[in-house]
Formats: sequence, C-alpha cells, structure tokens
Amino acid sequence: MDINLEIIKAIFEERFELYDTFKKYGKIYLNTTENIKGILEGMNLKDRKVLSVAGSGDQALNAYFLGAEVVTLFDINPLAFAQAELKFTAAQKLDYEEFYKFFLPLNGCTLRHEVYKKLSIT
Repeated sequence: MDINLEIIKAIFEERFELYDTFKKYGKIYLNTTENIKGILEGMNLKDRKVLSVAGSGDQALNAYFLGAEVVTLFDINPLAFAQAELKFTAAQKLDYEEFYKFFLPLNGCTLRHEVYKKLSIT
C-alpha cells in the first residue's frame, strides 16, 4: 500500500480538493458500522485475491482474517489509505485489548499517544 504523504499534507494545508462533492477532504471513520465479518463469511475468501475499498480498513482486515491471500485497496480519499495502514500496523503490533481500546471511543480516549508510540517502533 502506497501512502502519498504529500497529498495528505496538502489536504491538511487546504491546497487539495478531492471532488466537487467533497469539501477539502473526506471524513474518515475509525470503524465500520456494518457487520463486515458476517457479510464476508458468506464468501469463500481462502487463498483468494480480494479488491476492497480502503474505508476504515475493516473490510481488508476481515478479508485477511478469513484467509485472503492478497487484498488490494482502492479509495477516492487518500486519507483512507493512511487509516488502513494504521489499522494493519496496529493489528500486527498490539494485543486485542490494546487494539480495541485504541480504535473504539472508551471514555473519550481513542488513538492514545502511548499506544501510538508502540506502533511507530519498527
């Protein structure tokens, strides 16, 4: 997955507009509101190549969880790729409880800095 940091920087500096129907950049969501795992379980993804919207990253994570060999992401919003990359890294470096608390609003405490620092260590 290639994250174009220059585009993301430009979005935040208000120099880049995605489409006329968007304002300066599209809002990203930390989590999906659908039961993605339930939907994907009806498909045989084992050892398959999957094309998925980047979105919150949940579709791709679930596809991998259900055995997909390769998941290719697309999205109109370049911020969605950064969101998906953050989730993939978190899934590899955090235990379930840390992952859950990092991405779900518990007492207004999402994306905690001390957990983020664990993700930035290679």
